[in-house]
Amino acid sequence: MILKDDKNNYLALYYKACAYKISRDYRLYELTLKEYIKLQPNNQIVLAEYYTYRHEQIPRKKRRIRTKSIDENILSYEELEQIRLEQINRNSSLDSNDIKDQCSFILHLQSFNSITIKLIESIINTSRLMIQVEENYQQEHQSILLPFSYIQFCFNILIQLTTHSQIDTILSMMDENYRILLDELILFYSSKFDDVEKLNRLKKL
Repeated sequence: MILKDDKNNYLALYYKACAYKISRDYRLYELTLKEYIKLQPNNQIVLAEYYTYRHEQIPRKKRRIRTKSIDENILSYEELEQIRLEQINRNSSLDSNDIKDQCSFILHLQSFNSITIKLIESIINTSRLMIQVEENYQQEHQSILLPFSYIQFCFNILIQLTTHSQIDTILSMMDENYRILLDELILFYSSKFDDVEKLNRLKKL
């Protein structure tokens, strides 16, 4: 119904693609993702989903995205595992410009007693990176069982954020670009997991 009134509603279009995927109509799933990309050509998560389904690499010219490019900071799955398993001996910090330090900070974060805009932005950036790293690894090693899922890890963090008393206030003060990127993360997870209703609290109202 929404698409009848607004053909450019990319959220509705993505949910339509998800419905085709669930019903195993993969031809319409692919075509609908392609329509979505026409509306949101820089959405790296949907691009990754589309080209992963086609067993292709995302074309280089399409890899530029809003804010800092993931490709500039891409790590390997093995590097992420090394960061996750190491004792925290690096200066992991939200203020660091080193993506490894930021990933280390998020991966070893013990609790969310207090949250800040910078913390949420770092979670968004590192989550997008970790998702792409894992999807790239899965695409290259389809028969290998992963020892640790960064996709699941980032999902769990987002779920924890929804329970924080300050989250609505923090989100209302965040930069618009990061709100868009957060919405893209929620869209990605709506295609991966069934229980994503709690994430709706993080959506832009």
